[in-house]
Amino acid sequence: MSRILQDTSWLRSIGGTILVTVLVGASCFFGPPLYWTIGNRICDNVYVEDVPVGGMRPQAAQQVLSRRLQIPRIRVTSSLRHWYLSPAECGASLQMEKTLQRSVSVGRGHDIFTNAWAAWRAWYYGVSIPLEVRFKPEVLRQALQKIAWTVNVTPTEAKVQWIEGSVYVMEGRWGRGFDVATTAGRIAKEFGLHNQTISAEVKPLAPKVTAAELQDINAVIASFTTRFNPGKVNRTRNIRTACAQINAS
Repeated sequence: MSRILQDTSWLRSIGGTILVTVLVGASCFFGPPLYWTIGNRICDNVYVEDVPVGGMRPQAAQQVLSRRLQIPRIRVTSSLRHWYLSPAECGASLQMEKTLQRSVSVGRGHDIFTNAWAAWRAWYYGVSIPLEVRFKPEVLRQALQKIAWTVNVTPTEAKVQWIEGSVYVMEGRWGRGFDVATTAGRIAKEFGLHNQTISAEVKPLAPKVTAAELQDINAVIASFTTRFNPGKVNRTRNIRTACAQINAS
């Protein structure tokens, strides 16, 4: 019997060694993630933009981010020129709480094994979370509308002129229009602390009537001349309205 016990003692020794190794490994694997979770701390090596917040509690992280991160001016570009808009006139605000929730969620929200693995991946590779900027749509559109007023050019229609008994077709001119809705959508989707330049949408506007459509007009069919007192406002308005209808026909 004593010999049997001596023969199996090495098994107990190996078993004990394996058990100790498993316990040590488990404590190393689960220990730090549990420390971060129980202590309500953000996992180590987590960044918001380029600011390290790993190991901090959310309140401390928010104070650090508020001091170090500010919304830059928005640079709107086109082939014509560039414009700079301040965050205030665009209704921009930092979504600090939402970003902190994403930071805290690293290594949380799943089973204990998945959480521990995610926490260790964050520690080894690092996790960078962008700080979201949100805009008030109506305020942003109003800011862009001010730019549109300086950019928009109404196209000029081609027209026929009678000069000294001859008919001439005068070429029209293209215009341009600043697309406020599309540009506002790009800013809301693409703008960030490290992406401050947004391309504006400026569209060419073709004239409704072109010289090609008028080229077959080569003679005057009829003409009429009237004289009136420009001081009579109602008469002047009626004539102006009639002429506008004829020119557009």
